[in-house]
Amino acid sequence: MSRSDIYPLFFLFCLLSFRKVSAQNPVFACDVDGNPSLAKFSFCNRSLDIDSRVKDLVGRLTLQEKVGFLGNKAVAVPRLGIPSYEWWSEALHGVSYVGPGTHFSSLVPGATSFPQVILTAASFNTTLFTAIGKVVSTEARAMYNVGLAGLTFWSPNVNIFRDPRWGRGQETPGEDPLLSSKYGSSYVKGLQEADEPDKLKVGACCKHYTAYDVDNWKGIQRYTFNAIVTKQDLSDTFNPPFKSCVIDGNVASVMCSYNQVNGKPTCADSDLLAGTIRGDWKLNGYIVSDCDSVDVLYNNQHYTKTPEDAAAITIKSGLDLDCGTFLPQHSQAAVQAGKLAETDIDRAIGNNFATQVRLGFFDGNPSKLSYGGLGPSDVCTKDNQELAREAARQGIVLLKNSNDALPLNPSTSGSLAVIGPNINVTKTMIGNYEGTPCKYTTPLQGLIQAASNSKITAVLGCSDVSCSTNGFQLNPAKQAAAQADVTILIVGADQSIEREGFDRTDLNLPGQQTVLVQEVTKAAKGLVILVIMSGGPFDISFAKNDDKISSILWVGYPGEAGGGAIADVLYGKFNPSGRLPVTWYPQSFADKVPMTDMRMRPDSSTGYPGRTYRFYTGDVVYSFGDGLSYTNFEHKLINAPKLVSIPLEEGHECYKKTCSSLDVTENLCQNLAFDVHMRVENSGAMVGGHTIFLFYTPPNVHNAPKKHLLGFEKVKLEPKAARDVVFSVDFCRDMSLVDEMGNKKVALGSHVLHVGDLKHFLTVGSVLQGGNWKNQNCYVRLVGMTIVGWQLRLERPHSAALNYEPKDTKIGSIRAQMSPDQGPEALLEGSNHDSDYQTVSKIDKLIIKSSGSTRRIQRAQEHRIPTSLSQKIIHRTVRMQGIQHRPPDAPLKARRSTQGPTFCSRPDTLLKARCSAQGPTLCSRPDALLKARHSAQGPMFCSRPDALLKARRSAQGPTFCSRPDVLLEARSSAQGLTFCLRPNGLLKHPFQAILSNEIMLRYDLHSLFFLFCLLSVRNVSAQNPVFACDVDGNSSLASFAFCNRSLDIHSRVKDLVGRLTLQEKVGFLGDIAGAVPRLGIPSYKWWGEALHGVSSVGHATHFSPLVPGATSFPQVILTAASFNITLFTAIAKVVSTEARAMYNVGHTGLTFWSPNVNIFRDPRWGRGQETPGEDPLLTSKYASSYVKGLQEADEPDKLKVGACCKHYTAYDLDNWKGIQRFTFNAIVTKQDLIDTFDPPFKSCVIDGNVASVMCSFNQVNGKPTCADPDLLAGTIRGDWKLNGYIVADCDSVQVIYNSQHYAKTPEDAAAITIKSGLDLDCGQYLTKYSEGAIQAGKLTEADVDRAIANNFATQIRLGFFDGNPSKLPYGGLGPSDVCTKDNQELAREAARQGIVLLKNSNDALPLNPSTIGSLAVIGPNMNVTKTMIGNYAGTPCNYITPLQGLIQTASNSKVFAVPGCLDIKCSPNGFQPNPAKQAAAQADVTILIVGADQSIEREGLDRADLNLPGQQTVLVQEVTRVAKGLVILVIMSGGPFDITFAKNDDKISGILWVGYPGEAGGGAIADVLFGKFNPSGRLPVTWYPQSFADKIPMTDMRMRPDSSTGYPGRTYRFYSGDVVYSFGDGLSYTNFDYKLINAPKLVSIPLEEGHECYEQTCNSLDVTDSLCQNLAFDVHMRVKNSGAMAGGHTVFLFYTPPDIHNAPKKHLLRFEKVKLEPKAARNVLFRVDFCKEMSLVDEMGNRKVALGSHVLHVGDLKHFLTVGV
Repeated sequence: MSRSDIYPLFFLFCLLSFRKVSAQNPVFACDVDGNPSLAKFSFCNRSLDIDSRVKDLVGRLTLQEKVGFLGNKAVAVPRLGIPSYEWWSEALHGVSYVGPGTHFSSLVPGATSFPQVILTAASFNTTLFTAIGKVVSTEARAMYNVGLAGLTFWSPNVNIFRDPRWGRGQETPGEDPLLSSKYGSSYVKGLQEADEPDKLKVGACCKHYTAYDVDNWKGIQRYTFNAIVTKQDLSDTFNPPFKSCVIDGNVASVMCSYNQVNGKPTCADSDLLAGTIRGDWKLNGYIVSDCDSVDVLYNNQHYTKTPEDAAAITIKSGLDLDCGTFLPQHSQAAVQAGKLAETDIDRAIGNNFATQVRLGFFDGNPSKLSYGGLGPSDVCTKDNQELAREAARQGIVLLKNSNDALPLNPSTSGSLAVIGPNINVTKTMIGNYEGTPCKYTTPLQGLIQAASNSKITAVLGCSDVSCSTNGFQLNPAKQAAAQADVTILIVGADQSIEREGFDRTDLNLPGQQTVLVQEVTKAAKGLVILVIMSGGPFDISFAKNDDKISSILWVGYPGEAGGGAIADVLYGKFNPSGRLPVTWYPQSFADKVPMTDMRMRPDSSTGYPGRTYRFYTGDVVYSFGDGLSYTNFEHKLINAPKLVSIPLEEGHECYKKTCSSLDVTENLCQNLAFDVHMRVENSGAMVGGHTIFLFYTPPNVHNAPKKHLLGFEKVKLEPKAARDVVFSVDFCRDMSLVDEMGNKKVALGSHVLHVGDLKHFLTVGSVLQGGNWKNQNCYVRLVGMTIVGWQLRLERPHSAALNYEPKDTKIGSIRAQMSPDQGPEALLEGSNHDSDYQTVSKIDKLIIKSSGSTRRIQRAQEHRIPTSLSQKIIHRTVRMQGIQHRPPDAPLKARRSTQGPTFCSRPDTLLKARCSAQGPTLCSRPDALLKARHSAQGPMFCSRPDALLKARRSAQGPTFCSRPDVLLEARSSAQGLTFCLRPNGLLKHPFQAILSNEIMLRYDLHSLFFLFCLLSVRNVSAQNPVFACDVDGNSSLASFAFCNRSLDIHSRVKDLVGRLTLQEKVGFLGDIAGAVPRLGIPSYKWWGEALHGVSSVGHATHFSPLVPGATSFPQVILTAASFNITLFTAIAKVVSTEARAMYNVGHTGLTFWSPNVNIFRDPRWGRGQETPGEDPLLTSKYASSYVKGLQEADEPDKLKVGACCKHYTAYDLDNWKGIQRFTFNAIVTKQDLIDTFDPPFKSCVIDGNVASVMCSFNQVNGKPTCADPDLLAGTIRGDWKLNGYIVADCDSVQVIYNSQHYAKTPEDAAAITIKSGLDLDCGQYLTKYSEGAIQAGKLTEADVDRAIANNFATQIRLGFFDGNPSKLPYGGLGPSDVCTKDNQELAREAARQGIVLLKNSNDALPLNPSTIGSLAVIGPNMNVTKTMIGNYAGTPCNYITPLQGLIQTASNSKVFAVPGCLDIKCSPNGFQPNPAKQAAAQADVTILIVGADQSIEREGLDRADLNLPGQQTVLVQEVTRVAKGLVILVIMSGGPFDITFAKNDDKISGILWVGYPGEAGGGAIADVLFGKFNPSGRLPVTWYPQSFADKIPMTDMRMRPDSSTGYPGRTYRFYSGDVVYSFGDGLSYTNFDYKLINAPKLVSIPLEEGHECYEQTCNSLDVTDSLCQNLAFDVHMRVKNSGAMAGGHTVFLFYTPPDIHNAPKKHLLRFEKVKLEPKAARNVLFRVDFCKEMSLVDEMGNRKVALGSHVLHVGDLKHFLTVGV
């Protein structure tokens, strides 16, 4: 086509496009003028109330019509006179063309475009916020009246600008909840407030609820992002702006967001929508989804299985309107499928209609209504445009102004260089969600107008804002700056850098902009002014610190008049008053902190710095609230209270005890408002606006903010003028905190108010109502006061009396002057128990000094003074029942307990003793330690000068301990007394003794020993086992049905429960169950342990001369390394036999809370040693096998002993860098929970039929596991069908209340745990508080019945209610069945099978004892005993230490034994390398035995790193360097270490990991080293390098890697980083070869026609019963020992699934242990149930069958298996 051909086409186009432009009619219903018949409809009757009109309308609609009102494009119903209505319009900072509801035309070509919200918010002017909202709503109504807009505008965006990289932060009011709340409610009022009550001018919508602030960061999309948010952060940071919108602004709508929050899509979370927005906040309006987010939760998040499910769950959760078509398309089908009720739809559209009624949509012709006279002339008025310029001026922030370089004087600036990519922009200035503006004033235009007499040179410097290398044009910019008197650089961003759907990855200026600024500044002749135009902040530290850059301004995106506003500020027409609404972080923040980490609060243990000024602990470029002026303002505090007193009624939980905070309640918060009266003065020479900030710093409780904005006010002052400002503070509303569980709290103690540089201290204390001070209404707790003196006389029982008057500011050893944040209880209360108080009959005088004044309270007749205080301040005689003690030089301290007597004194000797029936024997030896044990002759006492006296007590007798420089404790019980003595100590809480006559106690060893011996004489013999229904001893018990063995368990339990009183019932909720003698039921101790042998941990078990020990097998982690299922069961059978034998002689119970089947997720976990490792399959197989070995009995449905799988769930942190298991909240995805953490517990219950599951201390996703009904009643008992009881970890119910503050009262804690499914408390908390919970109506007796019934059912299965155990199975077992030769040999075999050979260079091992002349055995673990048995151990049968084992095996060799370190910590003081080096230099073979013990890793102590402790690495390296012969390294530990140095050291020939190998560990180690046993263990955990621990916080629970943040994932299944050794690694002294005999290459899955994947491509299928039939197949292998030595070998079948659903990169499918002679072979058949064993778990926790190519791995063999339909 020629060029001439274009003109006719263009002419034709013009002809066709010419049309008359005229006003359209607005959209409205009930046009009774046009259709009078509509007047009969009640919904068109304006005189009726809204509910009646809505009810009438909904009632007239068919279901098909109703669903048409669920989408943003609401359908028309012509028969009712209802037109189609478009809900979606936007008005973020002016009427916008975003959304189909609004458009511009020649009639209304544009609307006023105000600054982007972030800049308007920087004005901190609530009046301005409202004024803008009013202008926008007026222009919106004017456009509606001519058919160009709707009435509903989905603005404002009130999300918190949490991360500086967020592309949509520009739309928000910033990072502060108060500012965002004030902006949100003020703007909403401006948009909505109408001339008539309960009407709306336009309908606003606060969005996007909630915790939405990631759009697209490094590929992580808002559509699938799961925001993990704590309750605390949700309540005090993310939700307040929305709450203010609803409650303060009465907003017409709230929009839910795309993202998930804690695993739930916000639009499908009933707690967030129906619960919070509509329930708690009482939304008067509708809830709308972000556009297509219902579609997203089905198609992108895969949260629901069908579209109908998505429609149902969102509407039922509280959603009313879908921005999209998903609900109109699928809701009717959801109703027809029974997933949704039509009434649910009625409720939703009813909310929508109610909003439209308030808008006048159903009131007929708008021209006859309010605002009907508005039209195009009301849009883009002069006043409106001026307000846009004023808003920009008020928001602009002056960040730097060296030497008062600004304002510029236009008459003196001869030439001006304006440089930068943003110098002449238009659309950039109006940001996003914009409309067509009235007009633009660009920065360049504004400067030209302001500096009309100056020569102006304008140079971009960059072709666009991205300022790429190709578009970088530096030289012209430098030349212009070199000639100009003033250079103004205008740089920053635009929507190509930050926008919806696009987040930044760094905080640097884009492209070459930094270079542009620096180079131009260097070349500039005159002043340099830097202007940043952007939504989010940048790291401009280089400019802040550059002295040649005189001034810096941030101008946001300043709206249509932004250029004029910038010029007004630069040239002094307007004095800048904006303050930053966000923190400006350095680039290092973006380098370290992933945008996806939603935590607000810092975490010092991991270096996480927190976010926003309220919590952030790192360096900043500029702070929230920063901003300069051209004048100066001074502040003066006129008046503010110094004390806020909160009255507490007697009975309040904090009435008698120290509390750091109080719950916010209506009663507590009455009359707690106060005023802060300030004066602000403009002390400068220029009129200006100024924002007064009232910040406060609360006490350091509940992870409180370090600083928080309490109030702000914008004032404008002439020079030298002043103004008073009053902040009215509602203490509970404005100064309350949110605790860790999301509850509002009032913090007690010292609060600091800040205004500018002023600080004012405000003390908040409680007033106790109901005290008996004469002439006083209450007793005021003394906070921040000085007690000058007091005189009192205390009368107490047993004639104890005291008098005391302090002579200075000290009372006893406690300071009377209290710090402002210290509670009075430190002075006045020594205990929380009522019994610690005595009555003061007379106080003569109490003098209190506070704030310079003195008050005297005279002659108060009665008040309770803590006994502990009186004892601390008096030298006195105390007379008790049976005992008189007059302290000489030191007081006496005592405590009570249920234990026996213990006496402690301080001689200069060490005494160690045990007792027996014949009486005590005292033995002394001057320079040696003499140990005493029980024997027939009696106890022996041993003494050693200059040593320590140690003592313990058990069933056999008391133990005594003494040490001169420690505080010794005393306990008292029915057995006798316990006294603890410390010089210069104190006597605390006298107690009653059981002695019948008075004994004078003197501070000498002989008297204590004499008394001890008198008290401790007792018999030691076999005790009877504990059992109920002893019909032989009490024949009347036979009448009880629960004692009738012939009845079924259910009937017996029902009978027993029915016979109990409530008080008796609650006694069965604790681990020490109460006795009911009238029913022949003795007390029973549930808590026994049998982790790897019968343990002495727990109340139920003890050892004695009768049963001095039990077989101690290797710690679990080593046994698991054997990968031998038969061994797992065999060990458990031995343990259960020994347990039954001990039970029969009264030494233990029948219930053992083992095994620990948590996943060993992090190598630093102190308790990882107790677990079978990191793999879910191995852990599951171990769990079910060990449980079967413990439990399986000779009779059906009976138990040999009762096992318990613990700790459910996601528990694998004890105490890491101060983060405690008691308060740790494990944030776990559904996917990780189901495919990693839960499988071992599921296997315990389903495969092992375990008798019990124990819930853990920690929380999971904000809920304590013991209080989560989904986990307990739902999963364990519901889905898995537990046949047994659920028990809490010890004191974890108490922890829920006292440590986690999850429950408000102890009764609440009892109620929520029992109702969630808990049956038994390891502790007495449920026993103490359940009855009270029932009386308070928080719990029913039926709930308690259910719990104890599960416990009783387990005891029946154990035979506890079957009478005398000697007549039952296992009744013949006794002490001779414990520690048998076979049992001890099995312990040695288990250790041998578990030991892992990690390195064996040049086949250095096995050693040949006949060729080794000398052997050096070196290291702190070379001769250990207790270390070998790990934790949760009992007393072993005997020990074989490593040294003993090596000496026995290498009997002909000379052995040098040198520890090298005094202990395992190998500190510099205990490091002794020289003897070790000397030994190694002489020896033919050096064996280094290093590692850990329970001082390094244990319950309650996690490791901080992966290095060998202390100087151990140096010891190994130095010894290796000088060693003459072979060097073998043996690691004894539970968890792994980074021993890369040893792995790579050629001089270290062999490395073994031996775990904690049990009582026979030393023999097993020697057996392996010298070839008596061929090692076959494989690592059950990954061994990570130290770099893993350096980078990855232990608290990060994610299993799967995150490439966007560099997070590498965890365990071999997901971990993507380097390793030291891999899961499954392990060598042998022989070789094994594999051959695949047979395996399928294709698995075909039949699909029925109609299946969703029948006609479309799917990458996975839901696992269903019908789909999974006949999908099992065999993998047939042959394994051969091709070497010369017999050996065991584990055959692993791994598989790699297709790369979908974040699948594991490798997963253990099956394993089998075989033993083969040299050259022998064996076939191994793996039967694979495809759906059970090869299915995946998707992101929402659903089981899926992956389609495509799967890879099976056996050794180096790979086999490809295709799965198709």
